[in-house]
Amino acid sequence: MQRVEVQLANRLKQKCRIWRAFELTGDEETFKRDIALVEEEIRAFQESKAQLQSQIEASKHFQLNVDNVKAACELVNKNLKTLSFDEKRSVLEALAIKVWVDGQFVTIGGNIPIVSTSSRLPRQRWRR
Repeated sequence: MQRVEVQLANRLKQKCRIWRAFELTGDEETFKRDIALVEEEIRAFQESKAQLQSQIEASKHFQLNVDNVKAACELVNKNLKTLSFDEKRSVLEALAIKVWVDGQFVTIGGNIPIVSTSSRLPRQRWRR
């Protein structure tokens, strides 16, 4: 982001220099060519900046809380031995667990629910 902002600031300064050069020389052809080029670069850097800002905002919303994920895994692991087959199936379905086998590789995928800071897992008494 900083590099894009520096490049954008440089192009804006360059645009001012092009205007000053035009005022001194009156060379309209060179002015039009140079100003069009710098404005195109400014638009590109503004688009890059907007995309980066969007990505930064999106990443803030989807950062996993590692402690909550660990607690959820421990809770599932603790209860896994006592769950019935149907309960285990329900857990797998809730996590959208899918298994792909292609003869050589086994790939397992699924979704871990992201717990917001306002809603936490219920406190459990952990046995050692």
